[in-house]
Amino acid sequence: MTTAPIGHPIGAVCVGEGAGEARPPVRVAGPHVFFLRMAHVTVLLFASYADAFGTRALDVPVRAPCTVAELVDAMRTLPGGDRLPSEPLVAVNHVWCAPDTLVHTTDEVAVIPPVAGG
Repeated sequence: MTTAPIGHPIGAVCVGEGAGEARPPVRVAGPHVFFLRMAHVTVLLFASYADAFGTRALDVPVRAPCTVAELVDAMRTLPGGDRLPSEPLVAVNHVWCAPDTLVHTTDEVAVIPPVAGG
């Protein structure tokens, strides 16, 4: 494989700090190589979810970028995560999102519990 001067494959996308450090690439469909890193995504919690996790904002450790589904799966591993439904309502940057939506560390993510009106 041909490499760029900093040691990354030509045409690769490097996500994260230490662009020159050696990290194993993660190959995805096609010829592109992506370098993923462990990061934290801050998730805003409301009502019963805030009660379950004991906080209104939760830093969730994930590989970045990740999908909404991967973020929710990571949340399930934390204390209180067992109280999340199978498909909670998630908004990324104020827009309701599907489970396959990509989430970046700079995104504003909110998990909204079901609410009843009256």
